[in-house]
Amino acid sequence: MDIGFLTLDIRLFDWFSGSKSPTSNVNLFCPHIKNNCLNPPAFAEASAGKPVYRLPSTVHRPPSTVHRLPSTVHRPPSTVHRPPSTVHRLPSTLHRPPSTVYRPPSTVHRLPSTVYRPSSTVHRPPSTVYRPPSTVQHIAIFASGAGSNARKIIEYFKNATDVRVALVVSNKKDAGVLDIAREHGIPTHIIDRSSFYGTEDLLGILKKHDIGFIVLAGFLWLIPSYLVQAYEKKMVNIHPALLPQFGGKGMYGMHVHEAVKASGAAETGITIHFVNEHYDEGDIVFQERCAVLPEDTPADIARKVQRLEHLYFPKVVEKLVSASNNPINF
Repeated sequence: MDIGFLTLDIRLFDWFSGSKSPTSNVNLFCPHIKNNCLNPPAFAEASAGKPVYRLPSTVHRPPSTVHRLPSTVHRPPSTVHRPPSTVHRLPSTLHRPPSTVYRPPSTVHRLPSTVYRPSSTVHRPPSTVYRPPSTVQHIAIFASGAGSNARKIIEYFKNATDVRVALVVSNKKDAGVLDIAREHGIPTHIIDRSSFYGTEDLLGILKKHDIGFIVLAGFLWLIPSYLVQAYEKKMVNIHPALLPQFGGKGMYGMHVHEAVKASGAAETGITIHFVNEHYDEGDIVFQERCAVLPEDTPADIARKVQRLEHLYFPKVVEKLVSASNNPINF
């Protein structure tokens, strides 16, 4: 039906509800189109190809009361491979200005310290003590035999910072002490009788190794005068008895212990003394004793004396070297 070029598609049952009949509803709304609304075929034919205006529904639809259970469908994780992004992100150029938040100063009041600290009135004048530069003292060991005392001295000073065994001298090419020196990387020197007593070449060797102290550890030759004078109070010897007894030429090793046993002495020991031009006559520096029992043999006495030698000789040498700081007059 045409009303101002607008065709109304009137669905009477969507407009109203209740006990009224469709005919009466049409009469209420637009009575003059009653016949067309109740004749749908005729109305459809009349409104074909024309815009349709549909009035909003006034039917009240209450909310659904249907309960929907959660889905039980299993969805496996995606297996789609997503390669890492190749997008290059430039560093941010965003300028962040300094904070403008106002922070008031602290209101905590700190009282000044009341502890009185007077300034020091002690006057410390500059030190006038002369401290020479630290130097390592080089010592040489003279030996003629196996070198058990030499080994103890070398091992004693192995890790020392102020004393070092720098040379081992022997009058025998096959002396065991030479093997001990090579074992510890210490230079060796072999002397012969003619050069030892007829020349002063040995002083040049000692000077070459900067030797400041000499230790006689079982050396059998008498020391010549030139060497005694060059190392006055800087050369010591150890004797396996209590000097002045059982000393002199030929008194060394087992000869001394046999003499002690034969004498019936109740004690023996060791003597450390400075060296002069005579056998076993230098000033005594140190002595230590041990008992001689009636049943002791010369070999028993030798073992007791050797224990004293190994225990005390390195320590006495250390003290003598430390006290000896004057240069050698070659």
